[in-house]
Amino acid sequence: MRTFAAGKSAPRWITSVGLGAMVALSASGQALAMTTYTDPVGDVSFHAPAYADIVAGTVSEDAGIFEFTVKVADAIPQTPALTPPGVQALRWVASLDLDSTTFPAGWPAAPGDSRSAQAPPAEGFVAVVWDGSAFSATWFDRRPLLTGGEYTATSVPFEVDGDTVRMWLDGALIGDPASFRIGFATAAVTTKLGTIVDQKQIVDYLQPFYNPYP
Repeated sequence: MRTFAAGKSAPRWITSVGLGAMVALSASGQALAMTTYTDPVGDVSFHAPAYADIVAGTVSEDAGIFEFTVKVADAIPQTPALTPPGVQALRWVASLDLDSTTFPAGWPAAPGDSRSAQAPPAEGFVAVVWDGSAFSATWFDRRPLLTGGEYTATSVPFEVDGDTVRMWLDGALIGDPASFRIGFATAAVTTKLGTIVDQKQIVDYLQPFYNPYP
């Protein structure tokens, strides 16, 4: 479902994948407990546009549903530019370190890439993605990599409203954690040797990257 907010010059749309209650919770204006993290304006890399410049990230939770909000320095257009050459997609990302004792190695680094042997702390990330033709939102679960499996991807509801991106994640998908570390970033998916590899090139991120929630 795509809608546009009346009286606004910036586009607003909502996409739901069967979890309409999440969207309704946000649209109702119900007050939620929130934790917000901020970042300076103008520190974006690679001469990226202002809509890739993160200025704040927020986490809230209600009734087992987590809402992740990314605020950027300018309104996100309906058709964002994929620049520089080689960029296949843009992502607005909330990265989750769900367990401080585990470090999944591998994806999203490409097979054979030296970085694929590294073990970052994130057990997964939720992202709104623009692939040049459409927006989507996905929870990418890296925890299966810990036991030799493959990452999994689950579609989730999202909203783009001018300079604000919201993503909703059912707590059951991440083990209903009471606390975790959270990082916010914008990233580009780039190509290598003419082949699309799902390797993130960080464009901007909140510093320090990981912060405790709540």
